[in-house]
Amino acid sequence: MFLRHHVLAMPATPAVGTRKRLSDGRAAGRDLVALGDVEHGVDDDAHDERRPREKVVECGGRDLRRHGVLFPAGSGADLGRGEGALVERDAVLREAMVAGIERSGWLAPGPVAHALRSVPRHRFLPETSLEEAYADRAIAIKASNGEVVSSISQPSMIALMLQLLAPEPGNRILEVGTGSGYHAALLAELTGPAGSVTTADLDADLAARAAAALASLGYANVRVLAADGAAAPAQSARYDRIVVTARSDDVAESWWDALSEEARLVLPLRLEGAGEYAVGFVRRGRRLESVGVHPCAFLALRGQAAGPPAGDLFYRDPSQREGRVRLRPVSSVLAVRRGDAVPSLLEQSDLVIAQPATVFAVSFAS
Repeated sequence: MFLRHHVLAMPATPAVGTRKRLSDGRAAGRDLVALGDVEHGVDDDAHDERRPREKVVECGGRDLRRHGVLFPAGSGADLGRGEGALVERDAVLREAMVAGIERSGWLAPGPVAHALRSVPRHRFLPETSLEEAYADRAIAIKASNGEVVSSISQPSMIALMLQLLAPEPGNRILEVGTGSGYHAALLAELTGPAGSVTTADLDADLAARAAAALASLGYANVRVLAADGAAAPAQSARYDRIVVTARSDDVAESWWDALSEEARLVLPLRLEGAGEYAVGFVRRGRRLESVGVHPCAFLALRGQAAGPPAGDLFYRDPSQREGRVRLRPVSSVLAVRRGDAVPSLLEQSDLVIAQPATVFAVSFAS
């Protein structure tokens, strides 16, 4: 739990895949169009020409069913006529999205790819078309005074950060920045029923919408809080994984306190004098050691952990203060709490950034 928050009650959870099916496997209340040897189903309103007929497509034995819109008859892609699952339009677009990320090299086969194929992203973007929902780009979900304050991240960046986070079944996960709830659903898929996800958003309206979407899809292991995710967790809560979904300049004291030994923290980190990077850390004793760094661009974190004034910078080579350092990519980051910082950090790195809670030792690629 967090200070200054309330827990959003989750509505009664329906079973995932609630659409009723007939005993012979046909969808109830749907007009199915035969494809190959697939039988015809007759809708109660089959003669209503205003309702588009829908097409069942089979796809080589893979069950890609989720809640969505089926292809209207005569449109969409033919994915093969072998025995297999009924493929809905959102599932086809979702598969294309994931396959595109895989081809780009941002996503390796494994649990994260499976989660991306399992979670219907469009269910968290009800005002967005299916094509937009499954495009590989970020989508704004809330603005204030003409400025975007919350968005759903680009799927390829989500894939990258989840691979850095590397959730395992049974993990306790904290997400700072619920947004639409899509990322929390992916985390729930990855940690499984034996694990748990606590996700917090500063905006109560976003938290409420996310809670409803998660409940409608049956994610009972996710708790949504309307809270400042950087506020100190109550009851000394400890987590195996923490992921921050907005840009930060620091690792908040509460995140340090909540990280278990060998736990992972992933966050978009603005490294003053070096740029913005999605950094994956592993906690080893009093240190956070990076396991991956990738350039990124995120909206700034709001609330208690909102960006402080620029940190104090110390370069091993004073000539790098002229700005040329910005052209060199970051290769690794070591983080310690400010009270644990020692002068030798500068001897082992190219740049040291001292923020209120954390000191970062940054090394650049040769």
